[in-house]
Amino acid sequence: MKDEKTIMKERCDMLRSVFSAVFWVIAAFEILLLISGLWLAFQPVSEFSVSLADTPAGMLAIVRFSGLKEGLLAEFLSEMTFDPGVLNEAAGQASKYVYLVKHFSNAAVGMGVAVFLWYLKEIFRNIKRFETPFIKENSRALFRMGVAAGI
Repeated sequence: MKDEKTIMKERCDMLRSVFSAVFWVIAAFEILLLISGLWLAFQPVSEFSVSLADTPAGMLAIVRFSGLKEGLLAEFLSEMTFDPGVLNEAAGQASKYVYLVKHFSNAAVGMGVAVFLWYLKEIFRNIKRFETPFIKENSRALFRMGVAAGI
């Protein structure tokens, strides 16, 4: 029969492994997102278009990229939707820049999630190693998780 400390260590190790796997998947996705953003930055402005619709809540905008015709990447990069009231009529003149701002802001949010998951897995690693959550490293990690959540 396993004692409580052994069970706690096994659970913390399992949770650390899960968060680690999710972290690496998101980190790989973020790298692809940044690479695609750099590639998009070098595409001609004529490949981008904006559709604006006036709604009671404000302007609804859909920015489209037509540089890829088919495939998974084309599905992912084909359009960005903005909530009503975020953009105004001037967005129609700068479609590429509007698209890139949304693309890189999505990347920044994903980086915040990746940092959050990194520190979460570190907390579970520390709990397994030191057999208590009440250590200075975990306090620092919780603070940094809060900063990452603010991104």
